[in-house]
Amino acid sequence: MQPMWWGRPEDGPMTWDVLVRRAIRVAVLVFLAAGVLVIETRHWAPHRSVPAVILLGLSVVGMLLLWPMRRGGGRYVPVILLVTAALTVALGILTPETIGGLFLFLPVSVAAIRWRIDASAAVVVGIVVCYVGGTWLVWHQWPGWWLLGGLAGSYLGGLLDHARQERVRQSAELLEQKQRAHAAEARSATLAERSRIAREIHDVLAHSLAALAVQLEAADALLGAGREEKAREVVRTSRRLAREGLAETKQAVLALREGASAPLPESLSALLAATAPAEAAAGENGRDERLRVDGTVREVPEEAGFALYRIAQEALTNAARHAAGAPVRMVLAYGADRVELTIRNDPPPAGSPASPAAAGSGYGLIGMRERLEPLGGTLEAGPRDGGWQVAARIPV
Repeated sequence: MQPMWWGRPEDGPMTWDVLVRRAIRVAVLVFLAAGVLVIETRHWAPHRSVPAVILLGLSVVGMLLLWPMRRGGGRYVPVILLVTAALTVALGILTPETIGGLFLFLPVSVAAIRWRIDASAAVVVGIVVCYVGGTWLVWHQWPGWWLLGGLAGSYLGGLLDHARQERVRQSAELLEQKQRAHAAEARSATLAERSRIAREIHDVLAHSLAALAVQLEAADALLGAGREEKAREVVRTSRRLAREGLAETKQAVLALREGASAPLPESLSALLAATAPAEAAAGENGRDERLRVDGTVREVPEEAGFALYRIAQEALTNAARHAAGAPVRMVLAYGADRVELTIRNDPPPAGSPASPAAAGSGYGLIGMRERLEPLGGTLEAGPRDGGWQVAARIPV
Protein backbone atom coordinates (compact mmCIF):
# COMPACT_ATOMS: atom_id res chain seq x y z
CA MET A 1 0.00 0.00 0.00
CA GLN A 2 1.56 3.31 -1.13
CA PRO A 3 1.41 5.92 1.64
CA MET A 4 0.01 9.38 0.97
CA TRP A 5 2.59 12.04 0.25
CA TRP A 6 2.44 13.34 3.80
CA GLY A 7 1.94 9.87 5.31
CA ARG A 8 4.24 8.37 7.86
CA PRO A 9 4.49 4.60 8.26
CA GLU A 10 2.43 3.42 11.20
CA ASP A 11 4.21 3.48 14.50
CA GLY A 12 4.53 0.24 16.35
CA PRO A 13 3.63 -0.37 19.98
CA MET A 14 4.91 2.02 22.61
CA THR A 15 8.05 0.12 23.60
CA TRP A 16 11.07 1.30 25.55
CA ASP A 17 13.14 2.00 22.42
CA VAL A 18 10.37 4.27 21.07
CA LEU A 19 10.34 6.15 24.35
CA VAL A 20 14.15 6.48 24.29
CA ARG A 21 14.12 7.88 20.74
CA ARG A 22 11.46 10.43 21.64
CA ALA A 23 13.35 11.44 24.78
CA ILE A 24 16.50 11.99 22.72
CA ARG A 25 14.59 14.16 20.25
CA VAL A 26 13.19 16.33 23.03
CA ALA A 27 16.62 16.59 24.66
CA VAL A 28 18.22 17.70 21.36
CA LEU A 29 15.47 20.25 20.83
CA VAL A 30 15.86 21.65 24.35
CA PHE A 31 19.66 21.77 23.99
CA LEU A 32 19.51 23.69 20.70
CA ALA A 33 16.89 26.11 21.99
CA ALA A 34 18.91 26.76 25.15
CA GLY A 35 22.08 27.30 23.10
CA VAL A 36 20.41 29.86 20.84
CA LEU A 37 18.93 31.70 23.84
CA VAL A 38 22.27 31.83 25.66
CA ILE A 39 24.12 33.16 22.62
CA GLU A 40 21.43 35.72 21.80
CA THR A 41 21.40 36.91 25.41
CA ARG A 42 25.16 37.49 25.38
CA HIS A 43 25.01 39.32 22.03
CA TRP A 44 21.69 41.00 22.48
CA ALA A 45 20.58 43.28 19.67
CA PRO A 46 16.89 44.18 19.83
CA HIS A 47 16.40 44.52 16.06
CA ARG A 48 17.74 40.97 15.57
CA SER A 49 17.41 39.11 18.87
CA VAL A 50 13.70 39.78 19.48
CA PRO A 51 12.57 38.32 16.12
CA ALA A 52 15.04 35.47 16.59
CA VAL A 53 13.59 34.55 19.99
CA ILE A 54 10.05 34.69 18.54
CA LEU A 55 11.06 32.48 15.62
CA LEU A 56 12.82 30.14 18.03
CA GLY A 57 9.71 29.76 20.18
CA LEU A 58 7.46 29.14 17.18
CA SER A 59 9.91 26.59 15.75
CA VAL A 60 10.03 24.69 19.04
CA VAL A 61 6.23 24.66 19.23
CA GLY A 62 6.02 23.38 15.66
CA MET A 63 8.46 20.54 16.30
CA LEU A 64 6.68 19.57 19.50
CA LEU A 65 3.43 19.40 17.55
CA LEU A 66 4.94 17.29 14.76
CA TRP A 67 6.78 14.59 16.67
CA PRO A 68 3.83 12.98 18.51
CA MET A 69 1.63 12.94 15.38
CA ARG A 70 1.24 9.63 13.65
CA ARG A 71 0.01 8.95 10.16
CA GLY A 72 -3.54 9.57 11.28
CA GLY A 73 -2.69 13.19 12.13
CA GLY A 74 -4.70 14.29 9.10
CA ARG A 75 -4.28 17.20 6.73
CA TYR A 76 -2.65 19.39 9.39
CA VAL A 77 0.63 17.47 9.32
CA PRO A 78 1.98 18.91 6.01
CA VAL A 79 0.83 22.40 6.93
CA ILE A 80 2.59 22.31 10.31
CA LEU A 81 5.73 20.81 8.78
CA LEU A 82 5.98 23.40 5.99
CA VAL A 83 5.33 26.28 8.38
CA THR A 84 7.93 24.94 10.81
CA ALA A 85 10.44 24.57 7.96
CA ALA A 86 9.86 28.20 6.95
CA LEU A 87 10.32 29.34 10.56
CA THR A 88 13.60 27.45 10.95
CA VAL A 89 14.89 28.83 7.63
CA ALA A 90 14.07 32.35 8.81
CA LEU A 91 15.73 31.62 12.16
CA GLY A 92 18.86 30.31 10.45
CA ILE A 93 19.09 33.36 8.20
CA LEU A 94 18.52 35.76 11.10
CA THR A 95 21.18 34.18 13.33
CA PRO A 96 24.12 33.32 11.07
CA GLU A 97 26.66 33.70 13.87
CA THR A 98 24.82 31.40 16.30
CA ILE A 99 23.67 27.80 16.21
CA GLY A 100 20.22 28.75 14.94
CA GLY A 101 21.04 27.13 11.63
CA LEU A 102 21.12 23.76 13.34
CA PHE A 103 17.34 23.97 13.69
CA LEU A 104 17.19 23.28 9.94
CA PHE A 105 18.17 19.67 10.70
CA LEU A 106 14.88 19.06 12.48
CA PRO A 107 12.32 19.70 9.69
CA VAL A 108 14.67 18.02 7.19
CA SER A 109 14.80 14.79 9.23
CA VAL A 110 11.05 14.89 9.96
CA ALA A 111 10.24 15.34 6.25
CA ALA A 112 12.46 12.38 5.36
CA ILE A 113 10.83 10.22 8.02
CA ARG A 114 7.20 11.15 7.37
CA TRP A 115 7.02 11.71 3.61
CA ARG A 116 7.83 9.71 0.52
CA ILE A 117 11.28 10.31 -0.92
CA ASP A 118 10.04 12.46 -3.83
CA ALA A 119 8.08 14.81 -1.57
CA SER A 120 10.74 14.96 1.14
CA ALA A 121 13.50 15.61 -1.41
CA ALA A 122 11.52 18.54 -2.82
CA VAL A 123 11.12 19.98 0.69
CA VAL A 124 14.81 19.57 1.48
CA VAL A 125 15.88 21.23 -1.80
CA GLY A 126 13.49 24.10 -1.05
CA ILE A 127 14.90 24.54 2.44
CA VAL A 128 18.50 24.57 1.18
CA VAL A 129 17.75 26.99 -1.67
CA CYS A 130 15.82 29.35 0.59
CA TYR A 131 18.46 29.25 3.32
CA VAL A 132 21.44 29.75 1.01
CA GLY A 133 19.67 32.43 -1.05
CA GLY A 134 18.33 34.23 2.02
CA THR A 135 21.73 34.26 3.71
CA TRP A 136 23.35 35.74 0.60
CA LEU A 137 20.63 38.39 0.13
CA VAL A 138 20.61 39.48 3.79
CA TRP A 139 24.26 39.15 4.80
CA HIS A 140 26.03 38.97 1.40
CA GLN A 141 27.84 35.83 2.41
CA TRP A 142 27.52 32.07 1.87
CA PRO A 143 26.58 29.82 4.79
CA GLY A 144 29.11 27.39 6.14
CA TRP A 145 29.47 24.35 3.96
CA TRP A 146 29.60 22.17 7.07
CA LEU A 147 25.96 23.13 7.65
CA LEU A 148 24.97 21.90 4.18
CA GLY A 149 26.82 18.64 4.83
CA GLY A 150 24.98 18.30 8.11
CA LEU A 151 21.64 18.80 6.33
CA ALA A 152 22.55 16.04 3.88
CA GLY A 153 23.44 13.71 6.75
CA SER A 154 20.23 14.58 8.58
CA TYR A 155 18.22 13.83 5.46
CA LEU A 156 19.93 10.47 4.91
CA GLY A 157 19.35 9.54 8.54
CA GLY A 158 15.68 10.36 8.16
CA LEU A 159 15.48 8.20 5.03
CA LEU A 160 16.99 5.28 6.91
CA ASP A 161 14.43 5.69 9.69
CA HIS A 162 11.66 5.87 7.08
CA ALA A 163 12.91 2.66 5.43
CA ARG A 164 13.07 0.92 8.80
CA GLN A 165 9.50 1.91 9.63
CA GLU A 166 8.34 0.77 6.20
CA ARG A 167 9.95 -2.62 6.78
CA VAL A 168 8.25 -2.87 10.15
CA ARG A 169 4.90 -2.00 8.60
CA GLN A 170 5.34 -4.44 5.72
CA SER A 171 6.41 -7.18 8.12
CA ALA A 172 3.31 -6.55 10.23
CA GLU A 173 1.08 -6.67 7.14
CA LEU A 174 2.77 -9.85 5.93
CA LEU A 175 2.33 -11.46 9.35
CA GLU A 176 -1.32 -10.48 9.38
CA GLN A 177 -1.82 -11.92 5.89
CA LYS A 178 -0.14 -15.16 6.93
CA GLN A 179 -2.34 -15.38 10.01
CA ARG A 180 -5.44 -14.83 7.91
CA ALA A 181 -4.26 -17.46 5.43
CA HIS A 182 -3.58 -19.95 8.23
CA ALA A 183 -7.01 -19.25 9.71
CA ALA A 184 -8.65 -19.76 6.31
CA GLU A 185 -6.72 -23.01 5.81
CA ALA A 186 -7.78 -24.20 9.26
CA ARG A 187 -11.43 -23.39 8.52
CA SER A 188 -11.19 -25.11 5.15
CA ALA A 189 -9.59 -28.19 6.72
CA THR A 190 -12.28 -28.28 9.40
CA LEU A 191 -15.08 -28.05 6.83
CA ALA A 192 -13.43 -30.71 4.68
CA GLU A 193 -13.09 -33.03 7.67
CA ARG A 194 -16.72 -32.47 8.63
CA SER A 195 -17.82 -33.21 5.08
CA ARG A 196 -15.70 -36.34 5.05
CA ILE A 197 -17.12 -37.59 8.35
CA ALA A 198 -20.68 -36.88 7.23
CA ARG A 199 -20.06 -38.64 3.90
CA GLU A 200 -18.53 -41.72 5.51
CA ILE A 201 -21.28 -42.09 8.11
CA HIS A 202 -23.96 -41.48 5.50
CA ASP A 203 -22.54 -44.08 3.13
CA VAL A 204 -22.14 -46.74 5.80
CA LEU A 205 -25.47 -46.25 7.51
CA ALA A 206 -27.47 -45.58 4.36
CA HIS A 207 -26.06 -48.67 2.67
CA SER A 208 -26.77 -50.95 5.63
CA LEU A 209 -30.09 -49.49 6.76
CA ALA A 210 -31.54 -49.41 3.25
CA ALA A 211 -30.73 -53.07 2.70
CA LEU A 212 -32.03 -53.92 6.16
CA ALA A 213 -35.29 -52.05 5.51
CA VAL A 214 -35.88 -53.99 2.29
CA GLN A 215 -35.21 -57.29 4.06
CA LEU A 216 -37.63 -56.47 6.87
CA GLU A 217 -40.31 -55.43 4.39
CA ALA A 218 -39.80 -58.74 2.57
CA ALA A 219 -40.04 -60.66 5.84
CA ASP A 220 -43.28 -58.86 6.73
CA ALA A 221 -44.71 -59.71 3.32
CA LEU A 222 -43.70 -63.36 3.66
CA LEU A 223 -45.29 -63.60 7.12
CA GLY A 224 -48.49 -62.12 5.73
CA ALA A 225 -48.48 -64.81 3.05
CA GLY A 226 -47.95 -67.57 5.64
CA ARG A 227 -44.45 -68.46 4.43
CA GLU A 228 -42.85 -68.53 7.84
CA GLU A 229 -39.80 -70.57 6.89
CA LYS A 230 -38.89 -68.18 4.11
CA ALA A 231 -39.54 -65.25 6.45
CA ARG A 232 -37.11 -66.73 9.00
CA GLU A 233 -34.47 -66.98 6.30
CA VAL A 234 -34.98 -63.31 5.42
CA VAL A 235 -34.76 -62.37 9.12
CA ARG A 236 -31.46 -64.23 9.40
CA THR A 237 -30.22 -62.30 6.38
CA SER A 238 -31.36 -59.10 8.08
CA ARG A 239 -29.41 -60.04 11.19
CA ARG A 240 -26.30 -60.60 9.10
CA LEU A 241 -26.75 -57.26 7.35
CA ALA A 242 -27.13 -55.49 10.70
CA ARG A 243 -23.93 -57.04 12.00
CA GLU A 244 -22.03 -56.16 8.84
CA GLY A 245 -23.32 -52.61 9.01
CA LEU A 246 -22.23 -52.32 12.63
CA ALA A 247 -18.80 -53.67 11.77
CA GLU A 248 -18.44 -51.21 8.87
CA THR A 249 -19.52 -48.35 11.12
CA LYS A 250 -16.93 -49.29 13.72
CA GLN A 251 -14.26 -49.54 11.02
CA ALA A 252 -15.17 -46.13 9.63
CA VAL A 253 -15.19 -44.51 13.08
CA LEU A 254 -11.84 -46.10 13.94
CA ALA A 255 -10.28 -44.91 10.69
CA LEU A 256 -11.65 -41.38 11.14
CA ARG A 257 -10.46 -41.22 14.74
CA GLU A 258 -7.00 -42.78 14.38
CA GLY A 259 -6.32 -42.28 10.68
CA ALA A 260 -5.71 -46.00 10.26
CA SER A 261 -7.57 -48.76 8.42
CA ALA A 262 -6.87 -52.17 6.94
CA PRO A 263 -4.72 -52.26 3.78
CA LEU A 264 -6.76 -51.64 0.66
CA PRO A 265 -6.42 -55.16 -0.86
CA GLU A 266 -7.58 -56.78 2.40
CA SER A 267 -10.49 -54.34 2.73
CA LEU A 268 -11.66 -55.02 -0.82
CA SER A 269 -11.29 -58.77 -0.34
CA ALA A 270 -13.42 -58.63 2.82
CA LEU A 271 -15.99 -56.51 0.99
CA LEU A 272 -16.23 -59.09 -1.81
CA ALA A 273 -16.63 -61.93 0.66
CA ALA A 274 -19.35 -60.06 2.58
CA THR A 275 -21.30 -59.05 -0.54
CA ALA A 276 -21.34 -62.49 -2.21
CA PRO A 277 -20.29 -65.06 0.39
CA ALA A 278 -21.55 -68.01 -1.71
CA GLU A 279 -18.88 -67.29 -4.34
CA ALA A 280 -16.09 -66.46 -1.91
CA ALA A 281 -12.92 -68.48 -2.33
CA ALA A 282 -9.70 -67.60 -0.54
CA GLY A 283 -6.48 -67.72 -2.54
CA GLU A 284 -2.96 -68.53 -1.41
CA ASN A 285 -2.43 -65.07 0.05
CA GLY A 286 -5.69 -65.23 2.00
CA ARG A 287 -7.50 -62.80 -0.27
CA ASP A 288 -10.63 -63.50 -2.24
CA GLU A 289 -9.71 -65.03 -5.61
CA ARG A 290 -12.08 -62.65 -7.36
CA LEU A 291 -9.70 -59.81 -6.48
CA ARG A 292 -6.57 -59.48 -8.60
CA VAL A 293 -3.80 -57.17 -7.49
CA ASP A 294 -1.37 -55.89 -10.12
CA GLY A 295 1.84 -54.05 -9.30
CA THR A 296 3.61 -53.63 -6.01
CA VAL A 297 1.24 -53.13 -3.09
CA ARG A 298 2.00 -49.94 -1.22
CA GLU A 299 0.27 -47.60 1.16
CA VAL A 300 -2.03 -45.06 -0.46
CA PRO A 301 -3.37 -41.84 1.07
CA GLU A 302 -6.21 -42.38 3.47
CA GLU A 303 -8.70 -40.33 1.45
CA ALA A 304 -7.83 -42.28 -1.71
CA GLY A 305 -8.28 -45.61 0.07
CA PHE A 306 -11.67 -44.60 1.47
CA ALA A 307 -12.82 -43.35 -1.92
CA LEU A 308 -11.90 -46.59 -3.70
CA TYR A 309 -13.48 -48.68 -0.94
CA ARG A 310 -16.79 -46.79 -1.10
CA ILE A 311 -16.82 -46.91 -4.90
CA ALA A 312 -16.27 -50.67 -4.78
CA GLN A 313 -19.07 -50.98 -2.22
CA GLU A 314 -21.50 -49.03 -4.37
CA ALA A 315 -20.49 -50.92 -7.54
CA LEU A 316 -21.06 -54.28 -5.82
CA THR A 317 -24.43 -53.08 -4.51
CA ASN A 318 -25.48 -52.02 -8.01
CA ALA A 319 -24.28 -55.33 -9.43
CA ALA A 320 -26.36 -57.24 -6.87
CA ARG A 321 -29.36 -55.06 -7.64
CA HIS A 322 -29.26 -55.19 -11.42
CA ALA A 323 -27.40 -58.44 -12.09
CA ALA A 324 -28.18 -60.74 -9.18
CA GLY A 325 -26.19 -63.95 -9.34
CA ALA A 326 -23.71 -62.66 -11.93
CA PRO A 327 -20.03 -63.23 -11.15
CA VAL A 328 -18.13 -60.13 -10.04
CA ARG A 329 -14.39 -59.54 -10.33
CA MET A 330 -12.10 -56.76 -9.17
CA VAL A 331 -8.69 -55.62 -10.36
CA LEU A 332 -6.60 -53.35 -8.13
CA ALA A 333 -3.65 -51.97 -10.10
CA TYR A 334 -0.78 -50.02 -8.52
CA GLY A 335 0.91 -47.81 -11.09
CA ALA A 336 3.90 -45.53 -10.79
CA ASP A 337 1.78 -42.44 -10.17
CA ARG A 338 -1.76 -43.72 -9.70
CA VAL A 339 -3.97 -46.44 -8.28
CA GLU A 340 -6.74 -47.90 -10.42
CA LEU A 341 -9.65 -50.05 -9.29
CA THR A 342 -11.84 -51.87 -11.81
CA ILE A 343 -15.07 -53.67 -10.83
CA ARG A 344 -16.70 -55.78 -13.51
CA ASN A 345 -19.76 -58.02 -13.41
CA ASP A 346 -20.86 -60.49 -16.07
CA PRO A 347 -24.39 -60.55 -17.49
CA PRO A 348 -26.98 -61.89 -15.01
CA PRO A 349 -28.10 -65.50 -15.40
CA ALA A 350 -31.21 -65.91 -17.49
CA GLY A 351 -34.38 -65.53 -15.44
CA SER A 352 -32.58 -64.58 -12.23
CA PRO A 353 -34.51 -61.93 -10.25
CA ALA A 354 -32.83 -59.02 -8.50
CA SER A 355 -32.03 -59.86 -4.93
CA PRO A 356 -34.11 -57.94 -2.32
CA ALA A 357 -30.85 -57.50 -0.42
CA ALA A 358 -29.46 -55.45 -3.24
CA ALA A 359 -30.94 -52.14 -2.22
CA GLY A 360 -28.15 -49.63 -1.92
CA SER A 361 -27.81 -46.11 -0.74
CA GLY A 362 -28.63 -44.54 -4.08
CA TYR A 363 -25.15 -43.07 -4.16
CA GLY A 364 -24.81 -43.75 -7.88
CA LEU A 365 -22.31 -42.62 -10.43
CA ILE A 366 -22.68 -38.96 -9.48
CA GLY A 367 -21.67 -39.71 -5.91
CA MET A 368 -18.72 -41.76 -7.12
CA ARG A 369 -17.45 -38.87 -9.22
CA GLU A 370 -17.98 -36.46 -6.34
CA ARG A 371 -15.69 -38.63 -4.25
CA LEU A 372 -12.96 -38.64 -6.91
CA GLU A 373 -13.03 -34.98 -7.98
CA PRO A 374 -11.36 -33.54 -4.82
CA LEU A 375 -8.60 -36.12 -5.23
CA GLY A 376 -8.02 -35.39 -8.91
CA GLY A 377 -9.36 -38.82 -9.89
CA THR A 378 -11.53 -39.96 -12.78
CA LEU A 379 -14.33 -42.47 -13.18
CA GLU A 380 -15.37 -44.51 -16.20
CA ALA A 381 -18.53 -46.60 -16.11
CA GLY A 382 -20.52 -48.38 -18.79
CA PRO A 383 -21.52 -51.68 -20.33
CA ARG A 384 -18.81 -54.20 -21.16
CA ASP A 385 -19.32 -57.57 -22.90
CA GLY A 386 -22.96 -57.73 -21.81
CA GLY A 387 -22.13 -56.83 -18.24
CA TRP A 388 -21.11 -53.61 -16.51
CA GLN A 389 -17.71 -52.17 -15.62
CA VAL A 390 -16.67 -49.36 -13.29
CA ALA A 391 -13.07 -48.09 -13.35
CA ALA A 392 -11.78 -45.49 -10.87
CA ARG A 393 -8.32 -43.90 -11.12
CA ILE A 394 -6.67 -41.73 -8.47
CA PRO A 395 -3.23 -40.13 -8.83
CA VAL A 396 -0.94 -40.75 -5.85
